[in-house]
Formats: sequence, structure tokens, C-alpha cells
Amino acid sequence: NVVVRGKGAAIIRTGKAAGVLDNGGNVVEGMPSRIEVPGEAIPHGPSNASLAELRRSGSYLEDVEGATVVQSSDLGNVYELPNRGGVPETTLDAKAGILKSLEQEYVEKTGRQIRLAEVLKPSSALRKPGGVAKTELTAQKTGKPSMLDAGAPPDVLGEASVWHGPDPRTLPGFADLPKPRQKAALDAHKSAEKAWAEYHDPTPGSKEARLKECIGRRARVPLDKEPNASGIQRFLNAEFEEVLVTHGEAEAKLIRVKYYEIEVVEHTPNGTRVLNRKTVVDVPEAAPQTPDADGVAVAKVAGTDPSGAPILEPLSRAEREFVMQRYIDKNVKARRLPAGTPGAINDLAEHGVTLVMDDAGAGAAGFLLPKYGAMFLPEAVGMKFLKRIAPFVSAKNATAAEVEKMYRQMVELVRSEGGFGQHAVVVTSDSRYLGEIPFESW
Repeated sequence: NVVVRGKGAAIIRTGKAAGVLDNGGNVVEGMPSRIEVPGEAIPHGPSNASLAELRRSGSYLEDVEGATVVQSSDLGNVYELPNRGGVPETTLDAKAGILKSLEQEYVEKTGRQIRLAEVLKPSSALRKPGGVAKTELTAQKTGKPSMLDAGAPPDVLGEASVWHGPDPRTLPGFADLPKPRQKAALDAHKSAEKAWAEYHDPTPGSKEARLKECIGRRARVPLDKEPNASGIQRFLNAEFEEVLVTHGEAEAKLIRVKYYEIEVVEHTPNGTRVLNRKTVVDVPEAAPQTPDADGVAVAKVAGTDPSGAPILEPLSRAEREFVMQRYIDKNVKARRLPAGTPGAINDLAEHGVTLVMDDAGAGAAGFLLPKYGAMFLPEAVGMKFLKRIAPFVSAKNATAAEVEKMYRQMVELVRSEGGFGQHAVVVTSDSRYLGEIPFESW
């Protein structure tokens, strides 16, 4: 188990929302401080003794690096990378290097030691040669095997696209598939038909509408619909291309990116000014947009439990101010490196991490917490947690019906991300861990 503990405001508020802590930050009477999660045994990291020996010998990352061999699949232009929970080892190695450099810079600056960890949301291990991580403007899903069962062109696998085709039940051999695969294929087909319609008749101002402005030409569009409370708004200078492919009666449009630059603008009473620009993608030929590896949090390691799993604590304000901007910059630079270069992270686009929920506005929290936090909770805890936070992330003066609607939307968002009780990947500068994150210590 990964133990998450601390006394920051976000920790206390989240504990209260889950019904685990009272107003004083103490465990609620009668509530166990540890919630056992049933299910299959999960893999644990190496023992403390093994880790100590590997640190002394310096061989841990060497062994991992030696195992990162790309193995072509029989799907032709799609390959699968060795991964931990859907995050390729090449990405984990690069992230371990970034954390180690941050730890060294922190010591040099403050004279104090810190050991950092990053929690990653599992992704798909499917990739395409020359692919880049799916950009934030691209709402379309990357292709999964269930889509192929539903009759989608094989080219969609591992790549952002929209597609449509005949009812899968009319396809030869569909009735011979196992029932779970049939259901997954039918669900995939239903979602694909909806996404196809939304892409071709987008709601004004939607991501689909803004993306289509950039198809076949370079255009400037807002990434954020409006400035935040501080007057900050992100814009994009971007260019995408569509590649039409067919398979029987089905057709698909692969949505590839050629240029993607983020522009951060500040709105003031005296006008606007550009605070920062970052070029994320700039390639001569439009590249496939493949699954990304979302960072969920950066924390510090307080120790390890008897099984070798890391015990995590939130960063203090001073630590966060030192670490986070450097962390983001290093991830962006690693993203720019050519594929295969040591330290390259080709699984990240412009968003390296989703952090500091306590600083998010209510509307953003209603999206971020289900998408990047509640999915790691056991279902019984997660449903209760979402129920409790629903009044606080709903619109101001929301009615009971509106609060209930927000709760149901958050539950559906968790379901769309794979459901509750998911495993997380924790990477430090010298180890990796894949497992559940239960409420255990606050």
C-alpha cells in the first residue's frame, strides 16, 4: 500500500469530505484509519534491504534501462513498450532522472535533503512510431482493441481519431466473440458514433470546434475559454491534419498534429501581455497523437513501509514553489528530445501533472478530482467522497437537484476513466511501485 499523509489544508479538507476526519482533523470515531481493499494481490516494490543494496551498487536503473526493448506487435504499425501499469519504462527512467536532478538542485540551493516521488495515472502501452502524446485540445480518444472488434479501421489503434461504421452485430464473426468482448465492442461503437457526430457538427466554442479551426492550417485559438480569476488565459498556435482511412464499410479520420505552441497571456486593465510561450510539437510531417502518461501529483517520500512501498507526504508551500516550475520545465524539455534519446519522454504533451487541488476553483475541482483523484479510491469510499464534495463543486446557490446532477456527472467521469480502485504508478529517483492508494494515514 502507498501511505499518503500530511496536515496540509487540502489533506484535511479531502479527509473531511470523505467522512474520515472531523472538523479538528482527527479520525472520526468508529472509522478505521485503515480501509482494507479486497482483490487480487498487487505487486510490491523490492524490500528495503534490496533497495539499499541497489542504491549502493548503482545498478537499479541500469537493470531497468537494459529491459526497455521495443517489441513490434503483429499489428503492423503499432508497438507495445514494456511498461509498469501502462506507463513505459523509458518514461519512468526519464522521470526518475528528472526527480534526481531536482533533488540535487534542492540540496545545492537549501542545504537540505529531499526525496521526491511522482504519482502517475495509468495509461495505455500502445504507441505508434513517430507519435507524440495526445494534446490537450484533442478530446478524441486513442484507439483500443475493442474498437477493432467493433469494425473500426486497424489504423485507429493507439492513435487519436474519430470513426464510424455499421452495427458490429452485422459483422462476420462478431457472434463468435466472447460476451465481454461483444459488450465492449458495442459500447465502443456507440461512443464512436457520438464522437463522430460531435466532431462533424461541433458545438460552437467546444474543443471540437476549436480543433477544427486548426485542421489543415495554422490558427490561433483559445485553449482556455476565458481568463481565470488571476486574469491568466492560455492560447494555442496550432496546426493539425486529418488522414482518412477505411476498412470495409467503416471509415476513420486520424487526427495528427504538426505544430502546437502554447501562449500564456495575462489580461490587465491596461490590455494584455504574453507571459510565456512553449513549443510542444513542431515536426515537418504531422505526427500521430498517441496515449499520454498523466502525472497526478508530486510528493516527497517520508520512508517506506515493511513491504517496500513508499510513504508519501505532500510538499510544503516552500518546497512546492521550488520544485514545481522546475519540474514542469524539465518535463517539457524532455518532451522535446528526439525519440530514443536518453531522457526523452515521448508520452507527455504540454500537461505533465495535475496538482494542488486545494488551489483549484470549485468548477475545476469538480472535474479534476474525479478524473485524477477519486479513480484511485475503493468504490465505497469514492462514491461517498464524491457525494460529500458535490455541494462544494456545484454552481453557487445550486439546488438539491443540481447538486445531485453534479454528483452523478462526477461518478460518470470516474467510470469513463476506467472506474474506481485503479492502481497508480509511483516513481522515485531510484525505484518504482505499482499498486493501490488506500486511505490509511492522514
